[in-house]
Amino acid sequence: MKYLTIISALFILFLSYESYSQSIRIVRTDVDSTRSDFITASYIFGFDIYLQDVENTNNVSFELVYDYNDFIKYSSYRIGDFGSDGIAYVIPKNNPGAQGSLKVGIFSGKPLGENGFTNPKVLHLEFALLQSAPDGEVVTFTFVNALTTAIVDSVPASLSLSSDPIQFTMHGFVNAWPGDADNNGIVDPRDFNQVALYIGTGSRSKNMRSFKRRSPSTLWGPQRVLVWDNADASYADCDGNGDVTVSDGMVVMMNMDSNHTSVNKTKNQVQSSGLEIKSFRTPTSVSIPVYAGFIRNYKAAVGEIDYSAIVGNYDVLGVEIGELFDNSQQFILIDDDKEGLKIEFALGCFEKGFDISLPGNIAYLIVEPKSGFPQLPELNLTKLKGLDMNNRLFDMNSSPSDVIDESVKDGIIITNDNAMITLAFRDELEFNSFRIFNPNGSLIRSGSLARDINTFTISLHNLPTGIYYIYLSGKDNSVVPFTVLR
Repeated sequence: MKYLTIISALFILFLSYESYSQSIRIVRTDVDSTRSDFITASYIFGFDIYLQDVENTNNVSFELVYDYNDFIKYSSYRIGDFGSDGIAYVIPKNNPGAQGSLKVGIFSGKPLGENGFTNPKVLHLEFALLQSAPDGEVVTFTFVNALTTAIVDSVPASLSLSSDPIQFTMHGFVNAWPGDADNNGIVDPRDFNQVALYIGTGSRSKNMRSFKRRSPSTLWGPQRVLVWDNADASYADCDGNGDVTVSDGMVVMMNMDSNHTSVNKTKNQVQSSGLEIKSFRTPTSVSIPVYAGFIRNYKAAVGEIDYSAIVGNYDVLGVEIGELFDNSQQFILIDDDKEGLKIEFALGCFEKGFDISLPGNIAYLIVEPKSGFPQLPELNLTKLKGLDMNNRLFDMNSSPSDVIDESVKDGIIITNDNAMITLAFRDELEFNSFRIFNPNGSLIRSGSLARDINTFTISLHNLPTGIYYIYLSGKDNSVVPFTVLR
């Protein structure tokens, strides 16, 4: 029983000490709390120093020791709550190749017990991280011999201040390779997913710094860039313009299967596992074809759709890849700017030797009618570019589907009489086949046309009410699209 009483007393004493222990802590001031675990080369970083669980104090002293002294340079200080009456002594010690330190003493300028401070912010410190700082290394700040004087139970006392080591990961300059979005040393389909993971990251992101590459290029080779606040996104910006967009997917296409050995993995770097293609279609959705004319063979395309004119009647669900890219090794990237009412897309096929040599539907804009069946939407497609077999971008011709029941286009007359579609065209026009797609983008009918025919009729009877797309194909691979309402 005697030993039990002694152990209990010691345990109570230990709890009492822990409950009333005093400490010293910091709060970063140059960034928000979500970015407080790293520091960035060529930028100033700073923090406020607070006393915790300390009452009626008038001073504090400590030595702040930190490593990587060759890259971290002390800049300046400001006195905190002690105000204009306070006095601070901050003495830097800078030994190249060794630890750096600041020897600090701060006084309120008032006698102990007279207008004492409780849990004060005692000092603000600022440092600079040099451009030569090694990326990914961790710097540690440690408080040594931290003491304060305070009134405890009406008696002046000198108190030791506990603290935990403070660590920051250094963001420095690294080599990024255009197209290696996950920085694993090889450009492969997983890089599409990595781009998709960070689309929209960059100048549009709040509370996040992104940086352009010093000499951006899509040519394969190392390019210096300062690591972003979101470190992994630094590599997903494949074209080096400071923003992750669908266009970065085109750079992946350009450098597919390229590799390098200078991988500089960041800690906890996200690695995408595979390429996922999402379907946006619903039982009541409408698929509006995104048509591309043919100029020269290509393997990928990038474009932008302005849907501001249709949001009153339709909800825009997304973009899906078209039948021209009907291949298991296809990709599509989407960035839906709901504030700007536009959607960007990049799509293609990364199978070796694959190319497109025909005009047709490269994609579908998937929309959902808000009520009933409103007026048919007209597609506003802008900035359409193709990626040719020599990895060069070129402007592509787009032919938005005109909404018609009876119309004339390029010498063709279309008449819609109770779901009987009659097409008549001039004698000099030669078409050899037709294709009809339903609102979901599925091919429902196709056929050949005789050489000497200039009039034929297509029946849409027994088909659900909706939008149907008719494509006439002629010589030289020319295609004329029409939209009709059943």
